[in-house]
Amino acid sequence: MATDASATSPHPGRIGSLVLPPTPPTALAFPPPPPAPFVGRSAVLDALLRDLAPRKAPTKPTRPTRDSVYAWRRDVLAWEATTTSTSLSGPPGSGRTALALRLAAEVVSRRWYSSVILLDLHDVPSPATPVLPSADAHAALLRALGVRPEDMPAPGADRLAHCRTVLTRLARRGLPVLLVIDGVSDHRTIGDLIPPHPRNAALVLRTTGKSRRTLLKLHEDNAVTLLGTPHVPLAQACLQRPLHLGIAAAQLALDPGLQPDTLLRRLESVPDVTHYAYGRLDPAHARLFRLASLHPGPYLRTGEAAALFGLPLLDTLAALDALTNARLLSTSRGRYAYHPHLRRLAQHRTLAEDADPHRREAVRRLLGHYTDTAARAVPALRRQESRALAWFDAERHTLAAAVRLAVDSAFHAEAAALSLQVATLLDVDSRTRSSDLHASHLVAAECADLIGDFATAGRLWHRLGRNRRHARDADGAFDHFVRAATAHHTAGDAGSAAAAFADLLGLLPDSASGVQLGRYVDRHRRVAALLRDLGEPAALAVLLSRLGNAHLDHGDHPLAEECHLDALRLREDLGDGPGTARSLVHLGNLALRRVEPDQALPYYQRAHDLFESGGKAFSRARCLANLGLAEAAAGRGRRARKRWEAAVALFISLGKNSDASTFTFAIKARGKGGLPQPYVFPESLKAAAEALSEARPAPTPRTEVPDETRPFTPEFDLDDFAPVDWGHIGAVPDHGLDYFDGTESFDLESDIDPDPDPDPDDDGPDYDWDD
Repeated sequence: MATDASATSPHPGRIGSLVLPPTPPTALAFPPPPPAPFVGRSAVLDALLRDLAPRKAPTKPTRPTRDSVYAWRRDVLAWEATTTSTSLSGPPGSGRTALALRLAAEVVSRRWYSSVILLDLHDVPSPATPVLPSADAHAALLRALGVRPEDMPAPGADRLAHCRTVLTRLARRGLPVLLVIDGVSDHRTIGDLIPPHPRNAALVLRTTGKSRRTLLKLHEDNAVTLLGTPHVPLAQACLQRPLHLGIAAAQLALDPGLQPDTLLRRLESVPDVTHYAYGRLDPAHARLFRLASLHPGPYLRTGEAAALFGLPLLDTLAALDALTNARLLSTSRGRYAYHPHLRRLAQHRTLAEDADPHRREAVRRLLGHYTDTAARAVPALRRQESRALAWFDAERHTLAAAVRLAVDSAFHAEAAALSLQVATLLDVDSRTRSSDLHASHLVAAECADLIGDFATAGRLWHRLGRNRRHARDADGAFDHFVRAATAHHTAGDAGSAAAAFADLLGLLPDSASGVQLGRYVDRHRRVAALLRDLGEPAALAVLLSRLGNAHLDHGDHPLAEECHLDALRLREDLGDGPGTARSLVHLGNLALRRVEPDQALPYYQRAHDLFESGGKAFSRARCLANLGLAEAAAGRGRRARKRWEAAVALFISLGKNSDASTFTFAIKARGKGGLPQPYVFPESLKAAAEALSEARPAPTPRTEVPDETRPFTPEFDLDDFAPVDWGHIGAVPDHGLDYFDGTESFDLESDIDPDPDPDPDDDGPDYDWDD
């Protein structure tokens, strides 16, 4: 049974081509009952009880004076700044978690703590594997404490502060919490997970490393009790650890003809009893034991196991029963879980015995199961059914881990389908935070792009762009709208592409003033390139004109001329008279800026004629004014005056008195000094967006009809993941230790003794005693 370790040791987080994500932390507000029998750990249990016993608070003065009250409050603040915690370490299989569960039941029965929360970090004992940030553990803890998803702060300092505030308030209300932190690796620091306030407490369970209490192997008498047979050598071969002793006892129970001496001889050829128990499994059951280690979540459900195994539900249940009878899996209310030591064994065996394509096929079936379950949950979640909401709260992080497994392991089609369903779940869940919604849509859009589903990718990128625009993130919205337009164009959905471009144009600034020129030019050039690909010359001409004006304002005359000439050619090809006239005006303004009035005159004159033929009287008047400015710049004052007089008359007839007065002063100045700037005809992005929408019909919105014929029923008992209901939990007694709720204060008029020797010059303290 012995094998080469180098050939079967998976790289942390990787099994063949599969990249397994770190298991998300879980927090149970109602830990399972301790296993029976409980033997051999009484001394350590008593030591832990002493470590976690309620600590005496500073005693309130019996005859309070101002000085004694001030000193008491100072001591109280110092006392509240301390924490109560202890740690327990032991090798794998030594019974740390079982002892912690027994301790939890004991402290609750003694009413030391109102609730016990089991927080499992699921760390692996290797610093090469990245440790999940504590924000995930804080989120799991807050959910167990009853914080609603919609009230969950964002990851970071706010979430940590909120977690500490909730725990402190509970302690001050007489509802202290014992937090059991399991699955802590040697390379993790957990200082931010220790609950504040000395009435709360934490028990940290480590495999190795420095700790206050240590579990050693069981005494021989206790070991044979767990083994069920008075065979000391067999107990020693099982390392006198509860996990190994329980597996050996299960082997003896499953095979009545197996004698302890025979089992002892067989263990000599294998590393330990866990390998022997695995080797005794039926081949089909052993395959399920191996494949179940590929599951990304902390617990395995029956449906998930059936998907991994590829067998009907009844056959899968039989295999799971065989594994639990052999003590290779533990079960509670429809949930199956590995001991960490056994999970590593299963991963070693699947790497050695299963071909990589077989493992990938099993994971592909599991991802399909998640996608189908999420799709069935959508209509129930849309109706805000309590069971669907509770299921989604319990499975949210497992679904995210499954998406990560699919993405990192190159299951592109499955990742796209699952991430889209998760994004839909978050979208219909009114409690979802916008950052979570954005992250899920981002993954789904990237996956859809990877598999070439550009229609879905376009919808997701468009939705992401609007989300970022609503969050006032213009840069993010711009990038998402660009990708949406590109995806829709690639998919051949011209109407959706036009709608994405309409939103994209709305994000472009009106001018480069106040905006960095490089970014302004870059954005316009990116949009212009997309418009060329889409075949929208009208909108492209608008962008080129705006880009030319930006270059003109910043003195880059050659680039300005290039942009305006390109826009002019596009508009002439389209037969766009008003647009052609505007481009001619821009070229005339450029010539005036270069002090080339004779080149500006023909541009302005052509624009004037086009506006006249199109009936644009106000634009025609502005062109007349610009013609006057060009004549004045060329030194022809009389011609300039005639142009301005015609412009003023036309302005007055149109009721534009302010424009008329501007050039009335120019006429009086006779074209010498103080002349106004030439009129600029701004290019309207709104008009370009409207032209796009009119040219391309809006797409018919797609409505997904959920399958209402298959009711959504979770596969496990939702009570396991319910938060603590603090309204039905009474405050614990103070055990004579002067606990207080933090709001007590002395009545200065009646409770504090007068100063026995008052100083007539002393006006008393200058602070508020009620603060």
